[in-house]
Amino acid sequence: MAIVGDRLKEERLLRGWSQRDLAREAGTTAETISSIETNQHQPRPSTLRKLAKALSLEVRDLFYEPALPKVEAPETGLSLGEWLERQCGHAYLAMSKDELEDMFNALPEDNPQRRTLGLQINDEYNTFCAFPRNTTPSERILMRRTIRDSISGVAVKHGLALHESGLYPEYAEELRQVFELERTLGAAEDIA
Repeated sequence: MAIVGDRLKEERLLRGWSQRDLAREAGTTAETISSIETNQHQPRPSTLRKLAKALSLEVRDLFYEPALPKVEAPETGLSLGEWLERQCGHAYLAMSKDELEDMFNALPEDNPQRRTLGLQINDEYNTFCAFPRNTTPSERILMRRTIRDSISGVAVKHGLALHESGLYPEYAEELRQVFELERTLGAAEDIA
């Protein structure tokens, strides 16, 4: 991952802030903000942390992730189910928690379809979570209500699918490795 000044500028502009506003919130200078946004210099880890905190983001949100696919702009009023159906070909996360539990309960514990269903739901969850970083600001605005109305239920249903499909141990191990890497990088940043 490489830092991209456009990411910082985009987040700043979404809030309607000037470079001076962001500098004041982050405890840095407008010149620093300008040089980062124009990719003239890479900020120190401590500056990244200040910027992320000022913008109510995680440091990783200030990084450009080119591997994420571009999604189509949704029409106004598109439901979560319609959006997921368009993006993934299915919309399990738009179902109620009870409906999802019933789907898993209808399959025997050793049925490989449980794993397949869990992977499909995980794909939906990853598509849903990647949404804010792979669209333009205007596309995000169109989807805001859907995201706001759906976010808590989506996480709960994703967790349910991981447990019911038997994928949770793999997922937990992957998360452990990510957190360990972030902790190691954070310790290295503190030393620098």
